[in-house]
Amino acid sequence: MKHGSFVRPIEIPFVFSEARPSRRMARLGLFGAMLTLGLAFPACVPVTDTPADNGNSNSPSGGGDDVDNSLTNRPPTARAGDDISASAGQVVRLDATGSTDPDKDRLLFVWSQVDGDRTIEFESSPFAAVVSFTAPTDITSPTTFTFTVAVLDGFSAAFDEVQVTVNPAE
Repeated sequence: MKHGSFVRPIEIPFVFSEARPSRRMARLGLFGAMLTLGLAFPACVPVTDTPADNGNSNSPSGGGDDVDNSLTNRPPTARAGDDISASAGQVVRLDATGSTDPDKDRLLFVWSQVDGDRTIEFESSPFAAVVSFTAPTDITSPTTFTFTVAVLDGFSAAFDEVQVTVNPAE
């Protein structure tokens, strides 16, 4: 007799500690930030349901019929937008509203800076689809900053990067 399977959600803790995280560690750090903020990132672990029903028609498996109770989640697609060229002092807008989820799950966004010669402060929360910042004014030569957006649907995540090149004021 064949029984169906189901998915049981569990929470996976992500921990890292590096003085200057690599890009990979910065991405894992997004999950650490989520856990710090109390946001759960559940994962799905398949578990086989095998009650000893001996063909009992009142059992969840429907009396021995083949039942597939598996839940599936397709990951979202992250779209951080095209690379941007900005002038010193200009307000720069990073936009991930082109991100999608094939299951129409509600999406959570987490922006972070992963490269650049200085830290950029967002003018709004990094947990929005659209964030902005003012390009540094003391740039003397074109300087590139790289940002990553993590797009989460509650079960999986997708990442995309956008580069912002800031040119000195004329």
